[in-house]
Amino acid sequence: MLDPDALRRTRDDLAAHIAHVLGAERAGPDDDFFDQGADSLTALRLTARINAAFGRDLDVRTVAERRTARRLAPLCVSGAVVPPTTPTSRSMTKGTR
Repeated sequence: MLDPDALRRTRDDLAAHIAHVLGAERAGPDDDFFDQGADSLTALRLTARINAAFGRDLDVRTVAERRTARRLAPLCVSGAVVPPTTPTSRSMTKGTR
């Protein structure tokens, strides 16, 4: 079980990181990163900040899927076990669209 205070602090820290990469004054815990104007480059920058700040190795796909500070916090709080990501196959048959 995650410590609720640690989870709240982590969520608030994540919201501050999101606001920073967006150039916004603040971001709320439930503000969708992409709805606030993020694009793939911004997502890469946020992923790098999260990994540096929390000592994690999240990938941009995880950040893109979680999209809010509240949904990212459980992966970033100290002591949390981060599940491995599963690569997806995007192979295409030659000549097929």
